[in-house]
Amino acid sequence: MVHNSERSTRPMTCPRCGTEPFYLDAPCSTCGYIDPQSTQMKRPPLTLPYQPTSLIVFGDEMTIILQFLPSGVCFTLPLQKPLVLGRITSEPTDAEALNLSTLNAYRHGVSNWHCRLERRDQRLIVTDLNSTNGTYLNGERIASGEACVVQDGAELILGTLRLTVFFRTVG
Repeated sequence: MVHNSERSTRPMTCPRCGTEPFYLDAPCSTCGYIDPQSTQMKRPPLTLPYQPTSLIVFGDEMTIILQFLPSGVCFTLPLQKPLVLGRITSEPTDAEALNLSTLNAYRHGVSNWHCRLERRDQRLIVTDLNSTNGTYLNGERIASGEACVVQDGAELILGTLRLTVFFRTVG
């Protein structure tokens, strides 16, 4: 087993194309292969003071907007099925998936299947899916498998990738 401190310094052979040297913490210089295992981050995410809103009801008529920072990229999602966030390498069978690879998810320490958002009893719930670098809700790390209620305006951090969750009524 390779310890996290050895990951970037120990050269290997790319499992896809055979290029040498290949380092686990960077894409292959020939074929672009990225190691599906997240590396352990050496720093915790930076957190900002949280200003909660009073809106915690997430009714059937609502959608979520996920705004990623600092880029400002937004995804508007109806959330009819549970949604897995991560660097999706295989589609989940019981949920939708949002691949965050275009947002430098690998460099932020986002796992393949990092966390799940779902509608439950008129609430939006986030659950960490045993991610390598953790899921933070409003600056607090949530335990793997723990279901936490997300409020309108809440901040999620996946590894060190920051996003704000907004509720919007459709129509």
